[in-house]
Amino acid sequence: MSISNSWRITGDIYDSFTRPDDLCGCNSLAPGDVNCVAPGTHCSVLFILNKVAPFADRSIPGGWSDLDMLEVGQGGMTDEEYKAHFALWAALKSPLFLGNDLRNMPASALTIINNPAIIALSQDPHGRSVTRVRRDTEGVAKDEWGVGETHVWAGHLQNGDEAVILLNAGGKDMEMSVSLAEIFIPYGPGGSAPHVKYDWAVHDLWAHRMPEATAEELLSADTHVQRESILSKANWYNATEIPYAKGLAQEDARLFGEKIGVVEAGGMLKADVKSHAARVLRLRRVKKEGDAFEAKSISREDGNERDEL
Repeated sequence: MSISNSWRITGDIYDSFTRPDDLCGCNSLAPGDVNCVAPGTHCSVLFILNKVAPFADRSIPGGWSDLDMLEVGQGGMTDEEYKAHFALWAALKSPLFLGNDLRNMPASALTIINNPAIIALSQDPHGRSVTRVRRDTEGVAKDEWGVGETHVWAGHLQNGDEAVILLNAGGKDMEMSVSLAEIFIPYGPGGSAPHVKYDWAVHDLWAHRMPEATAEELLSADTHVQRESILSKANWYNATEIPYAKGLAQEDARLFGEKIGVVEAGGMLKADVKSHAARVLRLRRVKKEGDAFEAKSISREDGNERDEL
């Protein structure tokens, strides 16, 4: 970040979720191999995620990893794959560049890229990328390309919430689980993080996705006035009127999805995840009378910061 505000980390992305391609540089090396310097093209979403994982923590305010253009709306992936792709790019703080033809955008694509609860991860004032806290390849069903793995990505947000993404890059639907101890491992290994001692409400950030019929109305509207009317009736979040930092500070419900459960202190977060899909969750601490829990950033000797209590 002493050189630039963003940096491409792989060769060009293409419209595939997991398919390996020899044109993607270093495709034959182990995922995340930092010795790979060849750029290439035809890099899948999964390849790029594995590539960025070893240095995802280098994305901090002032400079972020660029995971390349978004493929949402191009037509080569499923709806669930596009949702996972968009959410991970947002949570990893990659610049969100649309790569589809805006003159011919499917309504389903619009309902993905305009989700304020997901964009709020990208625009969170803390400005830090989620990091991968777990990757499993054993016992995961292979997909049509012989690929099968699951990821858990997690990261701190400005208000003390925690973003958690459960990614199933395997060939079958499955239940995924992860302990609070693993989710909060950056604060202390072995369950030593103070966060593990609290209950956490689980919010689904895709719960209030815009209805496709509303998106179709927007795309067919002829004037700005018509679009404003449609968005007003839908009570859609307007980041021009309310910047994300302000909306988050005001606890605007449109940025927090829907509460779907609670993980008790020391417990496990569990969720059903479809094949080639991700559950995108926001954990919110359940406050108890008399507790003192406040996150703050402490500078390290290397000039970066870490979050502690």
